[in-house]
Formats: sequence, structure tokens, C-alpha cells
Amino acid sequence: ASMVQILTNSSLFCMQTLKSKEGPTTCRDNGDGKQVIIDGDVESLTTWPMVNVDVAGPNSVVANITGLGEIFAVRYAFWAKEYHGCCGMNDPTSGPCPLANCPLKSSSGLPANPFIAHIVNGKCQCLSPQVCDE
Repeated sequence: ASMVQILTNSSLFCMQTLKSKEGPTTCRDNGDGKQVIIDGDVESLTTWPMVNVDVAGPNSVVANITGLGEIFAVRYAFWAKEYHGCCGMNDPTSGPCPLANCPLKSSSGLPANPFIAHIVNGKCQCLSPQVCDE
């Protein structure tokens, strides 16, 4: 799996959730530092489907988003309920992930950092402190 995921429902964008056993999910940070209530599953592979990617150059990849409609965000190497990201079945807070477990790497073999970005006018708009260069 590429571990690149896209979001097609802008109302489900959330950086950090607070789940209650009953009722809707509270989003602690909607990317703007605001807390909001979300009616929907913000962490599933239905909300964030994985897409195939191909290498487009030494510093870029191209994602196949055919048939997915408008894209509101993209993320890489994030943990989801049905999918455990680069850490395999390890809980992301339990310890380090296995070495070289993520598919995107530099030419020297170092793994790409996890990232998340909004898509605005067809271009990435990273959330601070991340930086998106074209």
C-alpha cells in the first residue's frame, strides 16, 4: 500500500479527535486550532481512502485520484482504525515503528516524514509547522 490517503469530504477534516462512547465525535483541532463537533467517522479508510502513487521525479510522486471527485486533503503515513500505517500492528504510541516499513524513501533510504495538507485550488497547503514547496 502507498500509505497516501485523500479526503473528499471537507467536513470530516480533523487533526485530533476526542471520542465519546455516546454521541458525536469532538474534533479538538480542525487544522485551524478550533474545536468542533463532527458527525461522521474521521479516521476510517472510507473517509480517507488510500490511493496508488507513482514516482514522478526525485522529489515528487503523483497520486491516482481518478473517479474520486473533489479532493480536500491528502495525508501520508497516518494511522487509521482499519489500517495501522507504517507501524504495522503496533499502536503508534507504543514505541518505534519497524525500520524501512514505509514505502516513500529518499535516495539514501531515509523514510519520508508523515504529513497532512489541505488541497486548495489543486495545490497542497500544509498546516504549520509543515512546509509545502511546489
